[in-house]
This record gives sequence, structure tokens and C-alpha cells, in this order.
Amino acid sequence: MDFREKLERLLSHWLEHNDAHIEEMEKWVSEAEEQGEAEIAESLEACVDAMQEVADRLEEAQGVVLSMGDSAADDE
Repeated sequence: MDFREKLERLLSHWLEHNDAHIEEMEKWVSEAEEQGEAEIAESLEACVDAMQEVADRLEEAQGVVLSMGDSAADDE
């Protein structure tokens, strides 16, 4: 497996993993709100926002890696 293939797999895994954490944390935001824990909910929501920012950066990186594959195929 070459560098690009490895990165494609890693980025896909990291995105799925991060999305699962976002989904779980959003449940806890709701739970905190239901329990009247507004400060905790707000703090967790900030974490969700940060994790979404990470997902956005991972998607950008994935796009770059995938475009590397396209340009490599063009060179052949």
C-alpha cells in the first residue's frame, strides 16, 4: 500500500470515527439540556462545534489526497 492509499484509508476512518463522536456528544448536549444543566450543555456544544471543524479539515485533506490520485492517473 502506497502513501496515498494509506492516507485515503486513514482519513476515511478518522472521519467516520469523528462523526460517531459528534453524534454521541450531541446526545449528551440534549441530555444536559433536559437535566437543566445549561452550562454543561453549552460547553459540550462548543466541543461539538470544534469536532465539526476537525471533520471539515479532514474532508479537505481527503479531497486533496483523492485529487492526488486523479493527477497520478492523468500522468500515466
